[in-house]
Amino acid sequence: MEMNLSGIRKALGGWISGTSEAPPRIRRRGFDAAATGRSSSDWSSTEVHIDSDLRSSIKAVRARARYLSHNNDYAKRFVSLVRSNVVGPNGFKLQVQASDYRMVQGAWKLVQDKLANQILENAFYEWSKPKNCTVSGRQSFRALCDMAMRYAARDGEFFVRMVRMKNVPYGFRLQFVDPMNVDDQYTTRLQSGNVVKMGVEMDLNRRPVAYYVKKTKPETEIYGYMAQGGDYERIPASEMIHGYDQEYEGQTRGISWMVQSMWRLKMLQGYEEAAVVKARVAASDMAYFIPGVDSNEQGTMQGNAVDADGNVVMDAEPGGMRTLPAGWDVKTWGHDFPSQQHEMFVNGTLRGISSGLGVSFNTFANNLEKVNYSSIRAGVIDERELWKSVQIWFTESLLEPVFGAWLEMAILTDSVNLPMSKYDKFNQPKWSGRRWPWVDPEKDVRAQLISLEAGLTTRAKILGEQGEDLEETLSALEEEKKLIEQYGLEFTTNTNPAPPAQDKPEPDEDDTVSPNEKKFIEELLGNHNGNGH
Repeated sequence: MEMNLSGIRKALGGWISGTSEAPPRIRRRGFDAAATGRSSSDWSSTEVHIDSDLRSSIKAVRARARYLSHNNDYAKRFVSLVRSNVVGPNGFKLQVQASDYRMVQGAWKLVQDKLANQILENAFYEWSKPKNCTVSGRQSFRALCDMAMRYAARDGEFFVRMVRMKNVPYGFRLQFVDPMNVDDQYTTRLQSGNVVKMGVEMDLNRRPVAYYVKKTKPETEIYGYMAQGGDYERIPASEMIHGYDQEYEGQTRGISWMVQSMWRLKMLQGYEEAAVVKARVAASDMAYFIPGVDSNEQGTMQGNAVDADGNVVMDAEPGGMRTLPAGWDVKTWGHDFPSQQHEMFVNGTLRGISSGLGVSFNTFANNLEKVNYSSIRAGVIDERELWKSVQIWFTESLLEPVFGAWLEMAILTDSVNLPMSKYDKFNQPKWSGRRWPWVDPEKDVRAQLISLEAGLTTRAKILGEQGEDLEETLSALEEEKKLIEQYGLEFTTNTNPAPPAQDKPEPDEDDTVSPNEKKFIEELLGNHNGNGH
């Protein structure tokens, strides 16, 4: 170390005295993203806990997200996409999979209890009707799920209260709680040691203990404004379902799913409003009449009317021609708007917005220009995988807790004649979400047949991707076959029709296959057809 220091001193001394060259420039280390300067002065580099950002912004973001969903076409479109793709028109399908180990042919096997499963499925279907599902009696379970997804997309979270009641069928009801009534500004430390953050009471392990909901006052119901003050109802966490997409550890509340794109949505809305007004102005005034120096002496302008400022106004009609008085000139309004760049700018902005929202541009903007089978299929598949992920999150957040609580009360109130001692056995729900039609049915079905023939997939997996159950499908096919035989009918189906030559579509540029791929497909199809399937 002493030799190194002496060497450094010697080099620096020589450089200072001018007897040696300057030392090499020291290069800055680190990441460019952490650099500071004029170009990054508005880029925050201060670490803040996620709850601090939420507490300072959640109210304004929620209010602006609701404004956009009410007044902005694209925000409304996004909320509609979430509702239709996650819940869909038919909601989630319940299949109970209660099973027991039974001796079958000398071996213990897990066999489903079909009778118990059917009893539970029928009972839950009956409870799902509006008269039994919600406290108000106005919403079915499907409608409540639809509203929950609307709140999740717009507000970033939803609250559903589970109300246990003994004197009603199934002893169980649901009640929706508006997120704005769970006070996001109420933060304190309780004498018990628990902490209340943004209306959520948590223990030392950050496990929710209770939720503080603003009590509804008579004037709130009458006039519709939100209650103010600290008059809360403490609802235990065992009675409340709080669904939100947790992106950070320690995150207490949810934020609107549109938060990354809200600024662009508002600016684009303002731009389009200004563009429409500008185009309307440009289309309204066509020409101006300009008097010359001697116009009053040489001729008087005669029009159809005079406006409030005394200006002569002349009407125009198609193909009309007029002669101006001596000394008068005409100047046309030659404003060309919208320009050719207008559509390009709007589409570019919408692409950025759709990326922030996680949906494809073509779906979000209703723009199917310049797309073919390959490109639209790639975009649709990627987007549908996102919807499947949201469906799984929704199942874990709402559907499974609701079924578990409903099953408990249904057994306790004897609405379902099953033993409570086997609660864990019966609490085995399988939820199937909405599935979508193929982009090109012929090509996609053929690909599935090839995979099935090659042993790369199963019928159960293929049907599961469509939200169907293999056993139910086979049972339905068997019943259909019996019914057809009963009526003495016979159907012939050609699964590989050859289209007429004149109607055969031209292949897209992206859909061409190489000779090796074509040979491989022909061999697979030949084996498939040769097996008689």
